[in-house]
Amino acid sequence: LDRHLGHSNQLWPFRQSTSGAEQWFRSALVHGGLGHLVDLHTLYSLRRGGASAARAVGVPLEVIESFGGWSAGSVALRQHYLDMGVLGSPAARASFGSLAAGRVAPFAAQFFNV
Repeated sequence: LDRHLGHSNQLWPFRQSTSGAEQWFRSALVHGGLGHLVDLHTLYSLRRGGASAARAVGVPLEVIESFGGWSAGSVALRQHYLDMGVLGSPAARASFGSLAAGRVAPFAAQFFNV
């Protein structure tokens, strides 16, 4: 996607509205060859899926809250985003395994209180 969008150092190249972010996400799907998923996935589903997958492989809630921009002890995260039916998978372990309990790198631990 970086090749098509031209922002190799940042996922979000500039601050934008929710609708602007959704438009960027749809454009990223299309340019990444995944245009058929535009009507199936939103930033909400990406955020929810990422949080649920991270939880499934043992990432501490404090780390998920920080990465996802939720406040500490977020009720919204627990009630609306985490899908407890999501099971750990090889892809989730590859993406989030290094953040799992007891494996947060020392330099990152200072930011997450774990």
